[in-house]
Amino acid sequence: MDSPKAKYEPPSPKGVDIERLGDAGSKPGAKSRPAMKTGPPDDDDEFAFWRFADLKERRIVTDRVDLFRKQQRGFPKAVKFTPGQGAVALFPQRAVKEWVRANMNTVDDDNDAAA
Repeated sequence: MDSPKAKYEPPSPKGVDIERLGDAGSKPGAKSRPAMKTGPPDDDDEFAFWRFADLKERRIVTDRVDLFRKQQRGFPKAVKFTPGQGAVALFPQRAVKEWVRANMNTVDDDNDAAA
């Protein structure tokens, strides 16, 4: 006589109380600090930077030669926070936007100058 095989059930994980996680490291009666702001930086954040890839993605520059030529005309130089060739070159967003606004020409302006 064969007995029916019991179906295997893995052990259930210990239930996690989500509400309790917020108080995991706090002492009883201690005031909690407000959460830090997360998400994308504000538009006027002076510590917001773009990488070279971001400049290409926004079509501000097409390649490194274009970047070099624009830097000869006053485009902001890159900022590096660590020494060495492996450091990421960061361009301050605020300075880049100011340069683009100052050097922006419309098609009509170019056609008027050529005529």
